[in-house]
Amino acid sequence: ALRVKGLALYRSGQARQAVEFLDNSLNIYLRLNDVSSIPILYMETGMAYQTLGNYSEAGVSYEKALQIWKSKGDLLWQAILLNNLAILHQAYGEYEKAAVAFEDGLICAQRSGSTRMQALISTGLGDLYTELEDFGVAQSNYRHGEEIARRIDERFLIFYLSIAQAG
Repeated sequence: ALRVKGLALYRSGQARQAVEFLDNSLNIYLRLNDVSSIPILYMETGMAYQTLGNYSEAGVSYEKALQIWKSKGDLLWQAILLNNLAILHQAYGEYEKAAVAFEDGLICAQRSGSTRMQALISTGLGDLYTELEDFGVAQSNYRHGEEIARRIDERFLIFYLSIAQAG
């Protein structure tokens, strides 16, 4: 119940209260040693911290989740988390770390077979290189993301990429 309430608060824009509920939920799952839920809660708590601008706490939560998913060999969750971590690094101005996290995430997405994550991460790379004003690399990543998005009919991403490539 705490996790559900925390997620509801997070989705309704109340990240500060969400952190409290998610942290309490995480502590319960840690005591229960619920190994499947613990990394998800670390990630969700990290997302709430990131929304609050508390990048340090977000990074700690993301890293804990990543280590668990690495130890389990779960490539899809690693890809998702590395994408979040890359966005965090980018927001913090750590562009090299962001690029590495995006690239590692893309490898995990490819190995997991998740075409959707491949498209999302390629788009994230495009956004990163646009911010760095390396427009050739940005466009290459956007094109790659768009090819995949069209193949899987990911309409929001197709729309976003048409705008990103026009600008």
